[in-house]
Amino acid sequence: MKYGIDVCSYQGVIDWKRVKKAGCSFAVLKCIRKNLALDTAFTRNVAGCAANGIPVSVYTYVYENTPEGAVKRAKAAVKACKAQGLKGCTIWWDVEERSVFKTGAAARAKATASILAARKVIEAAGFGFGVYCDADFYTGMLNAQDIGGKWWIAAYHGNPVTTIGQAPRYRKPTIANELCGWQYCSRGRVPGISGAVDLDMAYDDHFASAGKMATVDGISTRKRTVTNATGANLRELPSGEAAVAATVQEGAELAVVEDWTATNTAGGSTTRYVCVNYAGKWLWCAERLLE
Repeated sequence: MKYGIDVCSYQGVIDWKRVKKAGCSFAVLKCIRKNLALDTAFTRNVAGCAANGIPVSVYTYVYENTPEGAVKRAKAAVKACKAQGLKGCTIWWDVEERSVFKTGAAARAKATASILAARKVIEAAGFGFGVYCDADFYTGMLNAQDIGGKWWIAAYHGNPVTTIGQAPRYRKPTIANELCGWQYCSRGRVPGISGAVDLDMAYDDHFASAGKMATVDGISTRKRTVTNATGANLRELPSGEAAVAATVQEGAELAVVEDWTATNTAGGSTTRYVCVNYAGKWLWCAERLLE
């Protein structure tokens, strides 16, 4: 059993170094939004987890309940993961939108067809597939045994404020399918994250092992040169207030991951940062300092 978190853009800029030190063994990252565009924190969070050796899987909140809509979302999730260099991770199908999924036999059958269509696309692309929902949704709105596969269940039992690593004072959910993970709190507290965050327990490697989770490797980079006369600070986070991990001189060449960018607005000005691999670490550099 391992402790982890699931996060999205709502958590803001996360200090993944502090999160790892606090005992986080894995992270589940939101990859795409309702309109199928990238979650605005996805790139930054992938880079932060990679820099700190935190295994990841991803999730997408589902608004579609037809096979056609599910296939479209599944393809977008796969594309998002591949663009970030994630290989073989589990993509969790987050089914909880009660305006879309309904009770009754016909509604259950419709949901089953939709979910299985998504599963086919995701597994064919080389990724794992699992379903996330709460305990009531599992028993009341889905034909879970027809869907099969891996499950991640939310059940809070009062939902007290809890610190990561603090074991819940109640038992995990019992389901007929394979329980891979339990989201046991939505009011979690983790150093490095401002405000509340979901806390999870993992029971198998679909959450917490590099065997099933993605490790970031094979990332393509290109060389860019520092053109600023006073050099460039490489920071642990994409922010001018973040700790400086290294300083490089004018003329230095840096290996830049073109797809990993983040913007930060402070004092009325916006700075775009790019992620660089320097001395075996993933760090951030203001793009205006590079050619």
